[in-house]
Amino acid sequence: TVLVSTPSGCVGRDTINVVFSSFSVDLGPDRSLCGSSTVLDAGPYAVSCQWTWNGNPLPGNSCQLTANASGTYQVIAQNFAGCSATDQIQVVLGTPLTAIMAGPSTAITGQPVQFTDQTNPPPTQRTWNFGDGSPLVSGNPSPSHTYTQAGIFPVILAVSNGLCTDTAIHLIEVLWDCSSLPLQAAFTYTPNPVDLNAGGGTVYFANTSSGATSYLWLFGTGDTSNQPNPSYAYAQPGDYTVYLIARNYNCTDTFSQVIRVVRAEPNPSTLSYSSPHRLRVYPNPVGEEAFIELPIGGYTWRVELYDGTGRAIRQWEFERGGVWRLDLRELPRGYYSLRASCWGEEPYWGCLLHE
Repeated sequence: TVLVSTPSGCVGRDTINVVFSSFSVDLGPDRSLCGSSTVLDAGPYAVSCQWTWNGNPLPGNSCQLTANASGTYQVIAQNFAGCSATDQIQVVLGTPLTAIMAGPSTAITGQPVQFTDQTNPPPTQRTWNFGDGSPLVSGNPSPSHTYTQAGIFPVILAVSNGLCTDTAIHLIEVLWDCSSLPLQAAFTYTPNPVDLNAGGGTVYFANTSSGATSYLWLFGTGDTSNQPNPSYAYAQPGDYTVYLIARNYNCTDTFSQVIRVVRAEPNPSTLSYSSPHRLRVYPNPVGEEAFIELPIGGYTWRVELYDGTGRAIRQWEFERGGVWRLDLRELPRGYYSLRASCWGEEPYWGCLLHE
């Protein structure tokens, strides 16, 4: 504000407003990013801007610029008061990657499998993970790998160009070579035979398979089980074919046995013959020993034991009739036949008995 006066006493006055503006531009730190472009902004107080890229002027005077190439960008900006400020920034843009791999969907254990990196554009770094716990493989664009276990494995390819990264996943199912897999189904069972009057017809199975990871039992009645060592109760007499299917992923082996289910009589067994004498064997079924009751007379008895194929496997001779013990230890469970024959003093007479 100024006041003036003249010698004659006249007075004059005037006022002016002066504004000082503090103005600067900050484009931020240098940028390295995965993308095709980034936006540069001179700030909210810039009203007019001139941009250059690597020293080359860019058209327009907008104070926002879409940078779509790597390089050095500089801006000279002016604010509303006409003040100027400048700043520059280094921009590095990475090309986005799409990871792609090629490989088979199935393989066999022990045989090499090849995978190929088909990422476009080609990456500068790559890492393979074959999903089976083996060490990672880096750098190789077409590695091969040999699987030692069956199963479904995720193969992972991770690629990078320093700024951009991507990942591809490929599932491969690895199968056993069944011809070389030591897989065998087998089982035993007790009791043998199965008596509906003793134990309710329940059979206890002992799985003796090797190389299997799962099991399927078929009991011959339509019933099944997946337990390793099941038990099963039969309700009716008969011969039942029991199947055990042992599995190890894609390989199977089958074993079967015929199980005889009977309803044994609790009374002693009587051998059939044409003589008036009576001969008994008990108990029936028997355990480790049986007793045979031979008719009393002046003759000698020979008792023979036959297996299911008709082969004679044991023989006893007794000088006279009476009750005698038959040692049946170490014989496998099953059905057997007895044959008793006799011969005596003069006058000679003979007898033959079977059961």
